Amino acid sequence: MFELPGYQTLDVIHTNGDIQLFRLSRSIDGLRVLAKTTRDAGPESAMVAAFRYEYDVLKKLDGRGALEAYSLEMIADRPVLLLKEMAGVTLEQLLRAYSDVPELPDLLRMAVAITDCFIRIHRENMTLNEITPSHLMVNPRTYEVKLIDIRMCSTEAGKSPLSSLSRPDAFLPYISPEQTRRTGMTPDYRSDFYSLGIILYEWLSGTLPFEHIDPVNTVYRHLAGTPEPLHRKFPFIPKIVSDIIQKCMEKMPGDRYVSAFGIQTDLEECFNRLQDTGEVEPFRLGSRDIPERWVESAQFYGRQAELQMLQDAVRRAASGSVVLVGVSGTEGIGKTSFLIEALDQAASMDYFFIRGKFGTHQTAQPYDIWIQVIRKLIRQLLTEGKLQAEVWKLRILQAVEDYGKILIERVPELELLIGQQPPVQPLPPVEAQERFYLIMNRFIQLFLRPNCPLVLFLDDLQWADEASLRYLEFLLDDRATKHLLVALAYRDQDGDLIRRLENRLTHDRIIRNHIDLQPLALDDINQLLKDVMRHKDDDVEELAVALLRKTDGNPFFLKQFLGDLIAHGHVFFDQSSKSWSWDLPFIAEMNIPDNAVSYLTDRLRVLPTSTKNVVGYASFLGDRFDLETLSVISGLHITKLAKELEMAERMSLVQLINDGSRSSYKFQHDRIQQVAYTLVPEEERSDLHWSIGLLFLDRMNLGQGDGTEALFEAVNHMNLAVERNRQPEQRTRMAELNLRAGLKAKESTAYETALRYMRLATAYLEADGDNWGTNYGLAFQANRERAELEYLCAHFQLAHDLFQSLMEKAVTPLDKASVCVLKMHLKASQDHYGEVISLGQDALRLLQVDFPSDFGSFGLTLQWLRLKRKLGKYSMKELNQLPPMTDASRQLAISALVHMSNASFYVNRKEWLSYTLTIVDMTLRHGITPEASIGFMGYALFMYYRFRHEEAFKWGMLAYRLSKPYPQLHVRTLTAFTLCSDSWRRYDPALLGVFTEKVGKIGLESGDLWQGNQSVLINCASLFQFGHPLGEIYDRLIASSGNFLRHHNHLHSKQLKVFIALLIRLTGVRSPDDPFDTGQITDAEFAESVHGDSFDMIEELVCIYRYLPGYLFGEYREANEALARSAIILEKRKTAGDPILQYYYESLVWAQLYEEAPLDVQNDYMGKLRKRLNKMKEYAARCPENYQHKYLLMKAEIFRLTQRNRQAEELYEQSIEAARQYGHIHDMAMAAEC
Repeated sequence: MFELPGYQTLDVIHTNGDIQLFRLSRSIDGLRVLAKTTRDAGPESAMVAAFRYEYDVLKKLDGRGALEAYSLEMIADRPVLLLKEMAGVTLEQLLRAYSDVPELPDLLRMAVAITDCFIRIHRENMTLNEITPSHLMVNPRTYEVKLIDIRMCSTEAGKSPLSSLSRPDAFLPYISPEQTRRTGMTPDYRSDFYSLGIILYEWLSGTLPFEHIDPVNTVYRHLAGTPEPLHRKFPFIPKIVSDIIQKCMEKMPGDRYVSAFGIQTDLEECFNRLQDTGEVEPFRLGSRDIPERWVESAQFYGRQAELQMLQDAVRRAASGSVVLVGVSGTEGIGKTSFLIEALDQAASMDYFFIRGKFGTHQTAQPYDIWIQVIRKLIRQLLTEGKLQAEVWKLRILQAVEDYGKILIERVPELELLIGQQPPVQPLPPVEAQERFYLIMNRFIQLFLRPNCPLVLFLDDLQWADEASLRYLEFLLDDRATKHLLVALAYRDQDGDLIRRLENRLTHDRIIRNHIDLQPLALDDINQLLKDVMRHKDDDVEELAVALLRKTDGNPFFLKQFLGDLIAHGHVFFDQSSKSWSWDLPFIAEMNIPDNAVSYLTDRLRVLPTSTKNVVGYASFLGDRFDLETLSVISGLHITKLAKELEMAERMSLVQLINDGSRSSYKFQHDRIQQVAYTLVPEEERSDLHWSIGLLFLDRMNLGQGDGTEALFEAVNHMNLAVERNRQPEQRTRMAELNLRAGLKAKESTAYETALRYMRLATAYLEADGDNWGTNYGLAFQANRERAELEYLCAHFQLAHDLFQSLMEKAVTPLDKASVCVLKMHLKASQDHYGEVISLGQDALRLLQVDFPSDFGSFGLTLQWLRLKRKLGKYSMKELNQLPPMTDASRQLAISALVHMSNASFYVNRKEWLSYTLTIVDMTLRHGITPEASIGFMGYALFMYYRFRHEEAFKWGMLAYRLSKPYPQLHVRTLTAFTLCSDSWRRYDPALLGVFTEKVGKIGLESGDLWQGNQSVLINCASLFQFGHPLGEIYDRLIASSGNFLRHHNHLHSKQLKVFIALLIRLTGVRSPDDPFDTGQITDAEFAESVHGDSFDMIEELVCIYRYLPGYLFGEYREANEALARSAIILEKRKTAGDPILQYYYESLVWAQLYEEAPLDVQNDYMGKLRKRLNKMKEYAARCPENYQHKYLLMKAEIFRLTQRNRQAEELYEQSIEAARQYGHIHDMAMAAEC
């Protein structure tokens, strides 16, 4: 039993949660008191502090709404609060004690008395924050009600030392939705009304509105559940009483009562009507519900046209459009609140809504805005039920395939949803960025659904990093992107940002809207005051005029100014008249700055010095900060910091937010943070930035939190510590840190951000003079990385100068050659083939590697014979088991040769062959590298064109297996191997399925748009050749059209257009998603001046477009003209393989023209037909799987023309059977028509 010296314990009143309540009698005079203490004899310090805090508050209340406090005693470490004795029990005990439901009048009287407690507490500008039936002491005979536990309350002077995060589960049935920390809304005094509604619901019915099954379920019911109305559950309760309780329990605070007096008045009206008439007829609720505290209106004022425009944009996105909306305005004009309110009012439509915010001064990590977007999408999915989460897991895995690790590295939370993912092979910069973009698109596009669009609100565009904007362009330009609305908020002076973004977008299908927000008008302010103050007359207009004159209608300025007027009592609630009043003469005469920034600066400067320092230090940590970090940099204890920040909270400068177990805050507006930054004297800023940087470095080294984010935070702060970076050793350290951050940003494919760090790294090194002599390795790496990034960011002249400087300052031939190879890769990405070859030759000279210079037939023959002799000593198995190449110079030489061979393939095939043979030769002499697969594949092509199909197949498979672990190399080998169709068709026909499956993944695996698009074209051509349904081939090409449009390669783009036009002409069907205008492909200019088309491939394809359908549709003369033009092109090319398709259609077309031709022409046709037949016979002998049916059909046509009809019929049948056997469905249909 509890004992207190000098007192006798009479009984235990109540035990609940973490407290106990006893009734005592004082020994000296018999005075009865209530004693409240902790259940634990040794409570934590926060609990003791809470008792002290509660005692101070109770003394000020002096019995108003809560029991009067006598004293606070300490028994060892246990606090005991002695309270004035009150007869009765807790409301919880009373609820449990009733066996019969009290009469309705008694229920209502008690409800009125309970509400009266809230009135008294709220009139002291207090908020309870936690209230349950166990917090209320009631006397059922006198209907007296008092609060017995207000430890969690907050006042104007401070708040409870206890954290709401440690709230017992037993209290969860009584918390408001905003107190669950799942709504994004900050709880205020109206949360007490929600708890009051729950208590009154339980008091009137004996049951909770939501059964408490478990914490998760209870929280969910508060957020989304609708309780059964009391009058339906218990018909004896009048509907109007039920409506009062329901209004208290509205999910949105703005829909609840605004004052406890309003609740009590409505309950008293019910009681009085019941007493007078025995019934409670309906009446209008809240007729006397006037807020006694200033509450920001949930209504939206003005801007109705703009509101409608944005909501229309949501509807267009729902129907399938991509909409880009820019919202501009001056600082404080309310861009953020406008967008949030407009989208909130569009809640009748289903959509995913995600808000991201660009970090100020680009201090965030690369792609931070998109990391926010993905993180928030994942968090929404993690709140779904288990079944839904599993469905999303499968959808995400299907979309990202084996590349989920790319997203997990940036957003680790994704692993909670999809599990661990396999590692991903690194790629060169351009390809890595392309792959990252593709994976991001695939993920985000999962959330783009008909009638449920994704709405992205990206705030503070003025702070956007270039990498994030580049990805936004990529997402918007992707033709697979639909059902998307992107809203961008930016300041008036930053309008060029969105104009630049729009200019870089390539698709006209993107709907673009602009909304320029203007200040609030007098009518808007007047209506706002009427709504908040509940004034029906026009007497608020004089105040509205004064406010407009002082703030120019700027919503942020208006909010700050009005808040100060209320805080200083110049606008106040008059209890006697139950209405709001104001001191108009004083307000009108106030001399305040004419803009929000100056006004805000003045407000912050009058803060107490200690608070001002804390707010200033906090501003260095960004728009959000936690007390733990702030404590380290300020040297103040967390408790002291929390106390200082209470004043900033009361002044609406900062806001406490939910951030897990940490106490975290955010600045209420960016401008507040920016002004707070100026509170710290300029001479102190460098040291503060340096300390913060070191703190983040320590956290990173200790593995605390996100190491990548900590690195960027650290380096960004240390770069701002100008005064700390004047010593040589510090500059060297800063160069190393910026290099490290730059490499990490480059790894993230944020090349513009990476370049910023690399420029700083080289600047630090240059400031120390000749760092090439003292820190050669660091200087070379930093300058090499910077040169590459300048090139990747299209600063070509600067990159050229840096590469030139590197070549001059590099010490070793290997370093110089590595610069050449790096330039080769960059030039190759832009199809500058001649420069690639020249650079490769420079690299090989530096590495002292012999390379061929004679590309004539004789020289090539000698080179091949020498290699052939060496190859005779190796079996395929032995080639596959060659030792790895270990010499760095030789490895670099192989890289150079691979680039040279790729480039020369499109310039000079003999040169290409020479470099290919050199790669194979070096591999035999010095060992194998992954890049040797390119040489092996080149050798396979060489064997293929020499009709050695078995050897070509073996070499192709060797290259296929060697390159498989290396995506970029594997793509190239697959694409080239597809061309060796006579080889794999004979020895492994199933490879067509492998090629077709792989072609859809090439963009992801290699990130190489050129190779990806090339492989699509080649694969679809193979599918066309081997009888795949034309509609499916067309769909494949349209599905890939976005990649072709994005790459801007004219050669590929025109090849695709001709292919698509051919398929449309053959099928007569055009997709509505087809973005190409193919009407001009037969114009002469179409095939002219195409970069990279040294073999006139486009003109040849146009000829095919004319002669293939021309034959099928009986337009033989047009087909013949096209064949004649194609023959001239092929004659000029000579080295590009056999013109099998040409010979085939020449034979078929001439056979149709034969009978109507003059005799001399017939003789010419017949001679040429026999020559074509002989050639086709050779092809059929080498690969009957591909050509036997063609040979038979051509022979059948000759027999028909020479009147050997029976033999012709047999040959037609044989051709049909051969085409069927080997899967040439289109050719089979052609033979059947003959």
